[in-house]
Amino acid sequence: MSQAAYDNSERADRPSKRDLIVGAARKLFLGSGYGAASMDAIAAEAGVSKRTVYSHFQNKETLFGAIISDMCAEMGVPNATNFAVDQSPEEVLKAYGRQILKMVLNPEALAVFRVVLSESPQFPE
Repeated sequence: MSQAAYDNSERADRPSKRDLIVGAARKLFLGSGYGAASMDAIAAEAGVSKRTVYSHFQNKETLFGAIISDMCAEMGVPNATNFAVDQSPEEVLKAYGRQILKMVLNPEALAVFRVVLSESPQFPE
């Protein structure tokens, strides 16, 4: 295998710098809160330079927004197609409600809710 092919296959196994930054920011935001997480700390946690963080995200607000968007996409929406057509409406609604409750009570979802709630006075948008 050529060195270029080896380098490309090795890179495919590693997370992108954006993913490293988002993962680090997610950890710090959810663990310490938005205000306590600095861009310097995020860069250090991700193992990248602060300049790299800013090349991917305009500011801390856009980074936080990206994390929220990613988490919403990960959680998705409850899947109503998993229910049998012979179930009563009551059974379907209860099962659907349990899916929503499981999603909302996810520890990471609760952590995001706490961060958003605590920062809402400073960032009402």
